[in-house]
Amino acid sequence: MNYSNFEMIMIDDDAAISLLKTQSSEDPTSIQTRKVCSSIDESTINALRGLEDSKHSTAFLDDLIDTFTRETPELIAQLSDALRARSSGATRHYAHKLKGYCRNLGAVKLAKVSSEIEEGSEPAAPEMIEDLCTDLRIQFHEAAFEISRWRSKR
Repeated sequence: MNYSNFEMIMIDDDAAISLLKTQSSEDPTSIQTRKVCSSIDESTINALRGLEDSKHSTAFLDDLIDTFTRETPELIAQLSDALRARSSGATRHYAHKLKGYCRNLGAVKLAKVSSEIEEGSEPAAPEMIEDLCTDLRIQFHEAAFEISRWRSKR
């Protein structure tokens, strides 16, 4: 993906939703639903729900989601710093860790970006680094948005 028009923006929850809205002239609600639904693999979420016991209701999955949403932004910041520093060892480490977090929860698009960064952990061309960092933040916010939608429906 090329996000060159958005190189210098900081992404937060509202900005990510605004960015999704600006990618097409279609109804913004349908854009969010269409683009974000594929961010999370529902079969992974359902498998995790199957691991919960009835005594603790949804505590296991809720804890996993809370950990993901709390720790992933910092991990993305560390990975972004490693990319900017052109440190292949640190890039590989943080990309691998992020990929694991994502795969555990079924955040498939973010896991894919993390995997691609890990596999190509040689320093990226400077003009690509900001695109990668922006892509990481966007994919995280899409996944977090979909998880919050899923949580509110259950």
